Amino acid sequence: MELLQLYYFNCVAESQCISKTAKALHIAQPSLTQTIKRLEREIGAPLFDHVGRQIVLNTYGKILYDRTRTIFASLNQAKSEILYQTNQKKRTITLSVHCASPILPGLVQSFKMKYPDILLRVYQSSDLEHDKKDVDLKISAYTSIENLSPESSTLLLEENLVIAKPFNYIPNDPSKFDTSVLSLKNFCNESFISLTEKSSLYEILQSCCQQYGFTPNISLFCDNPQVFREMLKLGMGVSLIPERSWAEIIKTLPDLLTIIPIHSPASKRYIYLTWEKEKYQSEAVLAMKQHIIDYFSKLI
Repeated sequence: MELLQLYYFNCVAESQCISKTAKALHIAQPSLTQTIKRLEREIGAPLFDHVGRQIVLNTYGKILYDRTRTIFASLNQAKSEILYQTNQKKRTITLSVHCASPILPGLVQSFKMKYPDILLRVYQSSDLEHDKKDVDLKISAYTSIENLSPESSTLLLEENLVIAKPFNYIPNDPSKFDTSVLSLKNFCNESFISLTEKSSLYEILQSCCQQYGFTPNISLFCDNPQVFREMLKLGMGVSLIPERSWAEIIKTLPDLLTIIPIHSPASKRYIYLTWEKEKYQSEAVLAMKQHIIDYFSKLI
């Protein structure tokens, strides 16, 4: 017994006319008749009675029709649910953000104002990226210009890194601050505050300090960027922070932090937007990609 047989039977049972059903299904009438007869042989009982030139469901046919009607109603419901889920997936974006958290609220808000019906999932923890196939777009930071394929990435922002020193922080080596041109090496004896080891800011701090021949003395780790900024305000250490993507944070703390440019040479970081080249990108994802590019271009 095949699903197509049952479907043809269901259609004939509803119309109670072989020729009319064959025309509606765009098949030959003899072929439809043979399909019904083959189904009757498999069941072992006739399903229709002939009344004049018409056919009507008999007792056995009514039993089968009750079941097939339920089956096809369930299948149509499943089709509708699958179509709904497919459309929802096309309008869902998963964004993994590993840097530039201060600008994230503004970026998301402006996107949702333009596309209120798109569902946006934003993850900041690298632990949540265990299933990479679910991530549509990723924002990451590097200490150098990466040799990434333009088919799966674009450079969003190049920015200087600066030292944020709280006004109430007492340097371990004040003599290193008695110069107008500061190198990151001037801070080799200072206490640093950092995000956790899995964060891009930690990796950049380590990389930059290693370029100057020392390992930073990290006295406090935070796993939350907001808590990190609060600890910085309390004067618990200095920190290496990005100048442009954290500009709004810096502006809100003019009486609490001294921003010290790093020279000879300047320390930089590079923010990239990346995606899986082989993964299909819906119109929603493409819209978000362009929105991110446009939003970061305004920071330059």
